[in-house]
Amino acid sequence: MNAHRPAEFVGTWKLLSLRQERADGSVTEPMGDDPLGYLTYTGSGHVHCILGPAGRPGLGAQPDEFAARDGLARILFTLPKLPNLLRLGVSTVRTVVYAGTWEVRGGSVIHHAEIAGLPDWDGTDIVRDYEIDEGALRLIARFPGNRVVVDWRRV
Repeated sequence: MNAHRPAEFVGTWKLLSLRQERADGSVTEPMGDDPLGYLTYTGSGHVHCILGPAGRPGLGAQPDEFAARDGLARILFTLPKLPNLLRLGVSTVRTVVYAGTWEVRGGSVIHHAEIAGLPDWDGTDIVRDYEIDEGALRLIARFPGNRVVVDWRRV
């Protein structure tokens, strides 16, 4: 069976906003008023998504310094940076990242996450209602008592 992948999705999208709308009418922005993120749909059926709050704290190490170490050497390298590492851990939990494949069924787009920053999402389906129009994409996650609305623009 071939998955349905409308061409209007294909491309890269930049995150504009993420808001949580509760049944009581209250609205919050869990990633702040200027979140960062990109979402890419390929025509071959792959999806890559990363989004998070702006101004996340850093570990205090250049990427090559961290990547050049493995195992115990990496642990020893990070120990002096423990306070930063704790802040980084909190920041990482607030960052959503995953990759896999995608398809559209009815009014929903389904992201089949093969790997995710949160291991609990590995192998799961992330189902979102959608609205798409002229370079704007809105993904809507529905939960009991609230919904999360994520707006994107094509880049």
